[in-house]
Amino acid sequence: MVVKTNNANKEISITSVILFGLVACILYGVGTGIRSDIGILFFCHQIGAFLSAYLGGALLEATGGYHTVWLIDVALCAFASIMSYLTRK
Repeated sequence: MVVKTNNANKEISITSVILFGLVACILYGVGTGIRSDIGILFFCHQIGAFLSAYLGGALLEATGGYHTVWLIDVALCAFASIMSYLTRK
């Protein structure tokens, strides 16, 4: 299965990434304490969102179904839950 997109969709996606990045810089900036932590958290979230969309599509094309993608997502969610539980308050 191949999904075809036009250049307008790619331009909108790139523009969205740039705008979200600029907004994050303006809101959180480079500081100390909670501002810096939120900025790093937001940055890591955006990297994860990009990689999950890209790799999910690559796995869909490679395997022909979503089964493998769902199994990986379940494993990642379980890992994130354990890490959240173990984080000190």
